[in-house]
Amino acid sequence: MKNILVCTDFSKNAYCALHYATRLFRDEICNFVILHSYNDRLTNSSYLLINEMERENNLKVREEAMEKNMELLHSIKRDSTGNDQFKTVTTELPLVQAIKEQIEKQHIDLVVMGTEGKSGLSQRFFGRKTLSVIQHLSTTPILIIPRETDFSEPLSIDFATDFKMEPEISNFPILKAIVETYHSSIRFVHSGNEEDMETSQWKNYRLLKETLENPNAAIEYLPTHLEVSRAIAEHMKENHVDLLCMVKFKHQNWQFFREPVIKELDLHLRFPFLILQSERLK
Repeated sequence: MKNILVCTDFSKNAYCALHYATRLFRDEICNFVILHSYNDRLTNSSYLLINEMERENNLKVREEAMEKNMELLHSIKRDSTGNDQFKTVTTELPLVQAIKEQIEKQHIDLVVMGTEGKSGLSQRFFGRKTLSVIQHLSTTPILIIPRETDFSEPLSIDFATDFKMEPEISNFPILKAIVETYHSSIRFVHSGNEEDMETSQWKNYRLLKETLENPNAAIEYLPTHLEVSRAIAEHMKENHVDLLCMVKFKHQNWQFFREPVIKELDLHLRFPFLILQSERLK
């Protein structure tokens, strides 16, 4: 049984992410923890003691958040077809801190987020909070669902990699579960040329295929004259790919998760994005 944490701001985008998550692991019963942080709505005094007006406002914010989370719980129970279990957590903690706390308490296997729906710019894939979670969470895979995405089976998966790092078996349980459920095909996408691949990269390619138990996974070489993010996005569109996956390393030559590359990806990506965490980050 998987324990899945879904973050919500009560927007339509967040609900789409929650619904997507309930459909993704169709072959097993999951525990879903629906998390809402209202920290950014609190009134914080510059003094040690908050005044009565601030106290009343913060109490009202808390009550409204708890009520909305309960409404959300009723909605997803109504819309779900399986026997999954659901619980809500409403907290005043900052979002990243709240996520880390629930990961430890609930033994979370996957964190799911939609793109921000209330204040985020429409042309952006990632919102401020989503980027913050990506940058500061290093223990648990993150699945990011684009705006108002209807669920479609992830039959075709692009795994973006530079083959610089040896794969770790502990990275892949979530990805392997998806592949096994949908008999997905995996394609490794690499920004570079075949003739430039080094011996160590070929070794890591073979190890990746073995680890994922996917011996037919081939390499697709992306054009180097395009920025990495645009090359990946165009490849996914042209090949009707359903899911993008990659491993986040703390120190990687490709530097995909460093500014400004991820901001550029932000402009192009409109597909579910699974981020696996490296043990080397912990």
